[in-house]
Amino acid sequence: MTDRWVVRSGFGISYVHFNRLGSEDLLPINLPQTVTLSVSQQPSQGLCKTSTDYSTCYRTTQMGYPEGALVAKNVDQRSVRFRYIPSDTRTGYVMNWHLSVQRQLPRGFVLDVGYVGNRSLKLLVLADYNQAVPNPPLPAAAIPLNDRRPIKEFGNIQIAYNRDDGSYHALQAKLERRFSSGFSLLNSFTWSKAIDLAPGQLEDVGVGTVVANQNTRINYLNPGSEKAVATTDVPFLNITSLIWEVPVGRGRTFGSHLARPLDYVLGGWRMTAINSMSSGNPITFIYSPASDYSVSSNSKDYRPNLIGDPILPAGQRTPAMYWNKGALQIPADRTHPFGNAGRNIARSDGVYTFDLGLFKEVPLPWRDGMRLQIRAEAFNFLNKTNLQNADSNLSDAGFGQIQSTYSPRQVQLALKLYF
Repeated sequence: MTDRWVVRSGFGISYVHFNRLGSEDLLPINLPQTVTLSVSQQPSQGLCKTSTDYSTCYRTTQMGYPEGALVAKNVDQRSVRFRYIPSDTRTGYVMNWHLSVQRQLPRGFVLDVGYVGNRSLKLLVLADYNQAVPNPPLPAAAIPLNDRRPIKEFGNIQIAYNRDDGSYHALQAKLERRFSSGFSLLNSFTWSKAIDLAPGQLEDVGVGTVVANQNTRINYLNPGSEKAVATTDVPFLNITSLIWEVPVGRGRTFGSHLARPLDYVLGGWRMTAINSMSSGNPITFIYSPASDYSVSSNSKDYRPNLIGDPILPAGQRTPAMYWNKGALQIPADRTHPFGNAGRNIARSDGVYTFDLGLFKEVPLPWRDGMRLQIRAEAFNFLNKTNLQNADSNLSDAGFGQIQSTYSPRQVQLALKLYF
């Protein structure tokens, strides 16, 4: 616009030609090409009598594999998982756009403020196409899971289909002082919100010993109930980085004519600092249902009922009890195993770290530009205790407990030779 103002904008569409779902979208991993046998048994069942027995009796290792167990025609189709991709599956795509304004400021500073967004559509997500109906209310007898499925000849039919979509909107600001006079600064700030139905299969959906209880499979009969802030949602993120060349030594403001031996000691120092501040992980409250509550073998955990505020006031939260357990309730009625608690309705503590680096460069006389760099770096220099996720499984004895932290201060020393 002028010599100090720049406006940038763009729009693009990217198509998802490869979906990384591991083996979950590989149709050859189905009968009859692949036979997967999983047998759960106890010695109390009694020893198997024949070479083909295994499903209702105990088979020792010495007895070997049951005869014919890995023959496709002998497999009970209700005990295995089938992969299914509808023939009308479309190619997913993402629309991206941005608008930013950049302003050159005095003393080498540049300010950049922009709006960044995207919209993803027709992304593949996993679900149980043969999801069962809930059991009848008590005191009626429980009906086995497979007998409640709409297609009773099969068990879990895992569908990969175009149901997931998402959005991302962010205010992104950057203040930069380009390196001059031995000093540079970069501060990047993001205020954003990401929404989807489920994290991608094989995504890292939890950090530390207690994950954030994110399920990559959705409720096939009510997918709208899964829509919420995404697993990757980080509302606030601010990173500040500094580089400062200490102005002492040859070629610098002070001591530019130092004798070479003295310059080896006093000159060539550089300091760096990185300060990071980010929101914590989104958290989903879950419970582990009894078998008569289950409607699918895809997901082992469901969300409970919300009867209050599960977030304790800041002054009452402790590592021993981080959540308000009285605000959550496991459904008492097995006809409604899915509670009313939404996905990702809580969040762990934010994470704050300050990293510091000290570097010393010593020129070596054998070749131009040859030098030795001595490095000392401290990560989480202030040794800030950053708590990881509190257990949010209502069925666990350790519900609400925080049992781990992020890394404490770590210091590393190194030598680096440039030649």
